[in-house]
Amino acid sequence: MRTFFAKNTVLDKQPDHGPIALAVPHQPGLVPVIVAVTGHRYFASQDIGLIEAAVRASLIDLQRRCPHSPFWLLSGLAEGADSIAARCALELGWQVHAVIPVSLQDHESSLSSAQAREAFHQLRSRCTSSTILPLSSEAPDQKYLDVAGYLCQQGQWLIAVWDGKPAEGCGGTADVVRLFEQGMVNAAGTLPDTGPVIHIHARRQHDDFASEHVGSQSYRWPNPLNLDLGQTSKDSGQWWRVLARIDGFNLLARDCLDGEASEVQRHRQSLGFPESETSFAGSEADRISWIYAVADRLSLRYQSRRLNSFLWMLRFSLLAIVAEQLYTGPLENNPYALAFTIFFVVLAVYPEVARWRSDFWGGGGEEAAYLDCRALAEACRVQYYWRLNGMTDSTADIFLAEQRDELEWIRQALRSTGIGSTERLLSVNDGFAFALKHWIINQRKFFIGDGEHNSRASRDLKKAERYDRTVSTLLFVVLGLLCGAVVTHLVMKAMHIPLTDNVWLASVQMGWGVALGAAATVKLYQRTLAHHENARRYERMGLLTRMTEISMTEALLRQSNVSACRDILRSYGCAALRENEHWLTLLRSRPAGSSLSA
Repeated sequence: MRTFFAKNTVLDKQPDHGPIALAVPHQPGLVPVIVAVTGHRYFASQDIGLIEAAVRASLIDLQRRCPHSPFWLLSGLAEGADSIAARCALELGWQVHAVIPVSLQDHESSLSSAQAREAFHQLRSRCTSSTILPLSSEAPDQKYLDVAGYLCQQGQWLIAVWDGKPAEGCGGTADVVRLFEQGMVNAAGTLPDTGPVIHIHARRQHDDFASEHVGSQSYRWPNPLNLDLGQTSKDSGQWWRVLARIDGFNLLARDCLDGEASEVQRHRQSLGFPESETSFAGSEADRISWIYAVADRLSLRYQSRRLNSFLWMLRFSLLAIVAEQLYTGPLENNPYALAFTIFFVVLAVYPEVARWRSDFWGGGGEEAAYLDCRALAEACRVQYYWRLNGMTDSTADIFLAEQRDELEWIRQALRSTGIGSTERLLSVNDGFAFALKHWIINQRKFFIGDGEHNSRASRDLKKAERYDRTVSTLLFVVLGLLCGAVVTHLVMKAMHIPLTDNVWLASVQMGWGVALGAAATVKLYQRTLAHHENARRYERMGLLTRMTEISMTEALLRQSNVSACRDILRSYGCAALRENEHWLTLLRSRPAGSSLSA
């Protein structure tokens, strides 16, 4: 009973209005909330105070909604909106990541005064990290488009201090807002990544429209490719739920890091660390490894609780069937049998009722927490080995690209790992050998064994066959009892024995009812845990992993070029992500909690 009465965490919550505290310090294993900022450079002097107050209020509102999460602000540190937002974020304890589109000298020369240059240096010295974007074109305005693309790719929310008018030049505030709201057509043919925009109304330095609108705030919800899907109200709720999921994961992660630090470290060590790489600490791969370890540990915790809850429901459901058969059979109309029937039914449905009444994981319960954390861990595993080999591919571009629902938070979490210090890579040969040893070979052992241990596929297949035999046996028992009851009924009728007074016949009727209920229960257990499907999945992945191991080993022996080895890792990673997505879809379609009512 301890599992079901454990304290639940409220994730879908409304922000309170208590005193403002500094943002949660960044800690390895936590997923940061990434907020980008764009806006005009020059405002009327009388408007600056209103704009600063509005920006601070927007940051505080997000912080209140995610009290357990660290926050990052992406800012170009230009004059005006960028600098105002950076100062407000630093005051609230946020990490600030500077995004500079040109060299520092060129950026300084674009500032309007010595005072502005001094303010820039002060802000930059307080930033946690910075990225200087390489020029992708000699076109004068391309640098601003590059910044817009970076903000849209890495940011989860956008604060736009803007007058709402079209951009006066290429890469202006209106272009950033448009890219954030609508995205761009991609080669995969899926909806592009988009995000919500917090529009803080402002006016330029020489605009003359009414000042009462300055500082007012409104939300602009995503509209992918400007298709006008008519889902504005749905999108608003979805994006608040994304924030709630990220904050909920961080709350669980902090508890896990505090109470199970050694277990988290063990999960992290299973990835393997590049011993020769002294700069690994603080790199993107290091941050990914911590999120993987926490997500992996949490998935095991909630997998166990999910299974315990499901077994609880099945056991008491079966007891309820037995009590009901006693009440309608040998103990007909016995009040104690009826009382036990009701009691067992209440116990059987209690976990599901508790889930309905709980806000844990947005009402999804331990089932959703297990599936989400497992999916995040598997995607982080792929991202980790890609990054160690200098691959810039993002799993967020591939994984769950068509699942734009409550799973969107997983893709947001994957993107957040790219903010911060620059990755320093292993040498080429060391990186590929490292991935072969710690990723591909370990996965092959997991899926198809190594000669000493049974493969995961064979174990699941044996379980499926055992449950099939159990169901068949129970059904034969039902058939035997039914035949016995028919024969007994005919004999008793021929001998003129009153049927209602025969306890044996009632017991036979009870027996086939119980056996039939037990067979259905076992079949339900097998269907929900999907042993057959998982066995086939493990066999497919085992074969693919073995082929990848052979290809990578041959490539390393031949000293093939870097692009060929990276293509092998990319292909295997994409296949692993697709397979995990299929597994996630399968388990979500067979939730353990609601299977009894299906």
